[in-house]
Amino acid sequence: MTAHAPGRPSIAVITVSLDLHALAVRQDLEERLGVPCSIVETDRLPGRGALSWSNAEGFPTVLPTDREGTVTVEGLDVIWWRRANTPPVIPPEVTDNAHRDLVRNDCQASLLGVLLSRFRGTWVSDPEATRRAENKLVQLEAARACGLRTPRTLVSQDPGTIRRFCSGLGNRVVVKPVRGTRDRPPLTAMLDERLLSEDAAMALAPAIYQEYVAGNRHLRAHVLGDRVLAAELQSEAVDWRADMNIPVRPAALPPGLERRLCDVVRHLGLAMGVVDLKLDGDGEPVWLEVNPQGQFLFVEGLSGVPLTRALAEFLAARSRL
Repeated sequence: MTAHAPGRPSIAVITVSLDLHALAVRQDLEERLGVPCSIVETDRLPGRGALSWSNAEGFPTVLPTDREGTVTVEGLDVIWWRRANTPPVIPPEVTDNAHRDLVRNDCQASLLGVLLSRFRGTWVSDPEATRRAENKLVQLEAARACGLRTPRTLVSQDPGTIRRFCSGLGNRVVVKPVRGTRDRPPLTAMLDERLLSEDAAMALAPAIYQEYVAGNRHLRAHVLGDRVLAAELQSEAVDWRADMNIPVRPAALPPGLERRLCDVVRHLGLAMGVVDLKLDGDGEPVWLEVNPQGQFLFVEGLSGVPLTRALAEFLAARSRL
């Protein structure tokens, strides 16, 4: 059983197994700050035999940890809700599809129910706010409401509407998924004009059609409450993720931009967020999207921005709220 001394904060990370981000932050929390941190691996719940919740006396509410122990939910001060949507790994001996679906659904629902009903500490970030904030349409409206420039955007599966929108921008449009798939994470791409003649392809599902922002300077801003740590990435590609052999350096953002980014994150009900922006030809920042729990280790490695340290300090500080 995992325990912590009275007066010392206790933090848990809800994530998938072998999450390097969680492991790096836990190491900094425990070794530098002296703050206990448990990792609950959502994809390893099936077969662990450790999750328990009861409304009867004498039965503690516990979750399994990656160190083969358990953590008592009521004793936690902060939960970092990092990667909770990955489907659990079902033991191979469970072969019936209905049984596999039952195990998957019941593990996910029980984990969420345990936390929503018994955790009384601080979320980073609240699960329901995270789910809502992941929607790109909601993000765009929040960014505009907080005074940020957003690209002209259409979400549609109507071929005529799509053609009219793209024509109004001279077909200088990028296309990206509304949500996408884990099986093959798609990249943002310039519109292939051949698509505009494929009514069946456009009608199949809504997609995001968005004004192309020219330029090669991209910003990735890590918003932690009222603190923003940013990096600039230089890439000619529409989506810089396609080739990470690019210059990445720390970036100092104007106070006004930092304030607006913090406002968006708060507007969405989040405690933190990783924001992607692009600087146009005049250097004006244009909002693209926010990931409530974006990856950051690659930015730290390429730029030297101390994101692991900053996040550990942020989580420790949230335990005092």
